[in-house]
Parts: sequence; structure tokens; C-alpha cells
Amino acid sequence: MLMRGGKSAFEINSMFREAKDEAKSAGKLLACSLAIRGIEPIQDQSLSILGFSLGCQLTKTCLRTLNGLQANSLIQNVTFMGAAISQFDRNAQTQAVWSKIFSQTINGSIRNVYTKKDMILLLYTSSQLRYSTGRNQVMAEASEGLINTTLSNESTPVVIEKRDVFSLKNYDISGLPCEIATIKILGIGHNDYRDNLLSILYMIDFDI
Repeated sequence: MLMRGGKSAFEINSMFREAKDEAKSAGKLLACSLAIRGIEPIQDQSLSILGFSLGCQLTKTCLRTLNGLQANSLIQNVTFMGAAISQFDRNAQTQAVWSKIFSQTINGSIRNVYTKKDMILLLYTSSQLRYSTGRNQVMAEASEGLINTTLSNESTPVVIEKRDVFSLKNYDISGLPCEIATIKILGIGHNDYRDNLLSILYMIDFDI
């Protein structure tokens, strides 16, 4: 099967996997750098992270690594936009792991900005055989009794087994108007985030 530009589906899949591995490596390096910074005099300062596309894989790996290093006082808020990562709640075990990481590592709130009109992430689904976070809301439904409070677009904390508490909000921007070559259309795709970034940040009440 040939794709645009003469590349086969196999070649595109290989390129994506290589980029994903690089993002994971970068995430580990970032986490180690932040953990080292945490023992310096500026350790009372926290950081907020905004990731887009495979940058969300970097963010995800960074959070997991920080948690493994028990460096849990550094990250304030995290925003995922058009995330090319598998869902945090794809099964009960994965959901329990990430509920713990979120509650221990993130001191503020988590935002997931997604659009069902993201056609690029359909390639992710085909490649990874998993639904992507960038096309779906996450942690939105109870699963095997782990979540006692379901999510909405309101700032409602999620309580899991009474010990894992965190705030996560999903933002569906599928219907957000965007402008391409002076033509206004309805719906944001994967390549439209950059040109509409300010509108999106305003909509989600972004802060650091």
C-alpha cells in the first residue's frame, strides 16, 4: 500500500515508531533533569507542561519517570493537546496506574484537549491498534468500580479508591471554528492546533 509521497504504510509506521521512541527517551531525560533541579535552592518552584501530538508522549513518559523517582513536587499543571498517545483508561490496570501517577505527581490540574475530527490520529490508531487520547475524552466513565466520580467539563475532582485524587477536564474542540486560507470552517483537525492556539488556550482557561 502506497501513501502520499510514495511512502508505504510500513515505512510510515516505522517512522512513527522511531519518533515515538525518541519522544520517550526525551521524556526520561527531561524527568531526570527536573528531578536533579528539585534538590537545588529553587526546588520550591513548580512547572507546568503543555504537550502537543508526540510531545504528549514525551510528557507522559516524563510524568511516569518522575513518579518512579519519587520527584512528586515539581509539576503543577499538565495540558495534553491532540495527544498521540494511548488512552490512560484503556483498561482497569492502566487506569489504576495512571490514577496513582496523576494524583501523586501533578499538584494542579490536567487538561485533555481533543477533537474527533483529527484524521492524523486515525493513523495512530491503525499503527498502535489503540484509540488515541487526542480523539477521545479520558477517565470519563467508571471502570470496575475504580472511579467513584465521573468527569465532565466542570472542575470536578476524580476520586479513586479514596486515595488517588486529581482534577482532570476534557475539552472537545471538534466544533471550534477555525480559519484556513481565509476560509472559515467548523472543526479543528490535527494540523489546525498551531494556527488556532490562542483561541484554544482561551477556551480552556489555560494558566501555568
